Amino acid sequence: MIGRKLFDYFIEESGDDKTVLFIDEFPYLAACYPPISSIIQKYCDNKFLNTNITLILCGSSMSFMENQVLGYKSPLYGRIDMQIKVEPFDYLGSSEFFPSLNYEDRLLAFGCTGGIPLYMNKLAKYNDINEGIKSLFFNPNGFLYEEPSLLLKEELRTPNLYESIIEAIALGNARLNEISNYVKEVPTKVSKYISSLITLKILYKENPIGNKSPKKGIYKIEDKMFKFYYSFVPKNNLYIIRPSLIDKVYDQEIKSKFNKYLGFIFEEVSKQYCMHINGTPKLPFILKKLGKWWVNNPKEKDKKKLMF
Repeated sequence: MIGRKLFDYFIEESGDDKTVLFIDEFPYLAACYPPISSIIQKYCDNKFLNTNITLILCGSSMSFMENQVLGYKSPLYGRIDMQIKVEPFDYLGSSEFFPSLNYEDRLLAFGCTGGIPLYMNKLAKYNDINEGIKSLFFNPNGFLYEEPSLLLKEELRTPNLYESIIEAIALGNARLNEISNYVKEVPTKVSKYISSLITLKILYKENPIGNKSPKKGIYKIEDKMFKFYYSFVPKNNLYIIRPSLIDKVYDQEIKSKFNKYLGFIFEEVSKQYCMHINGTPKLPFILKKLGKWWVNNPKEKDKKKLMF
């Protein structure tokens, strides 16, 4: 009844005026009040048809929005006029959050926040980027200290194995058998879990450019906040619970590993730049494909280069 009264109120108040009804974090509303999807379906099919009301449903839970709103079994299936996935900022966009930082520190800021505005706003409050990273990631009370775990619990039923898989890839285990050995589970089971993480845009599978063979592909972490977190935080948890220790470990060990980590981030930023200038006078040709190429030949092992 509450949902119907609310919608009836908006219909009455809006009259013939153009009105936007925006429901943020729709998954939480649906969890508290399961009939809401069916109610919206009925209003879309009937009462909203003769109004100038635009209804926008927004949610940060990708699995819910895709299955319970866009999915075939959803009461709302076929009633969506447009769907928009809000992407994170790229390096150029994220740099505007940190105008006082040098280029290297902007790259680090992008590499640990993944271009998510909320995370960048939190980091931008600190004058020193290393102090910000320590406070957000390497502090039991830090805003991002448990963020990946919380996000996984929101999307998935058994987050522990998912976390182990992400950590395995963050530490350099890129192939299915390597990941399976790290998490001590059979490849068939791990493969299913990886598929779920790919659906959530946390992981992706990369093939050598020009080669689509599944056997050649390797798994990587797409979400850069997840990548940074699982590259550094879990293995330093012993020190994080003791502030005096984490300060020393961060300054003496963790910071020194950022350059290697940023190498991967720089590759991504380089791709973004190439796509940014594609079709402009800055590039004398049109990019048709952009990616990496590698081979398994022992003579050329680990040889990688960008291919255009």
